[in-house]
Amino acid sequence: MPAKAMIFDSHACLDLLAGFGNLAGKIDVVDRRTLGKITTIEAPNTSSCAWSACGRFVLTASSSPRLQVGNAIKIWHCTGPLIHVQPIDQAPAFG
Repeated sequence: MPAKAMIFDSHACLDLLAGFGNLAGKIDVVDRRTLGKITTIEAPNTSSCAWSACGRFVLTASSSPRLQVGNAIKIWHCTGPLIHVQPIDQAPAFG
């Protein structure tokens, strides 16, 4: 998977290798100590991604005015399961 972003958690245990933009929106969660992949999260159309302060959850957001459907904020557990989805009716247009 080509990665465009590498995001470190605050506890220095896990890394996110993510490909967004024109890529499929895959996020690999990697154990920094063993360098082994824990899981792959499928998050299409994601425009933002961040770790929670505790390092156990990943937040992804799809918030693009070009998308008429599918804009949402999603919370994932670091082992892969989707925990919560908060749909966004329409993303605000800036500029």
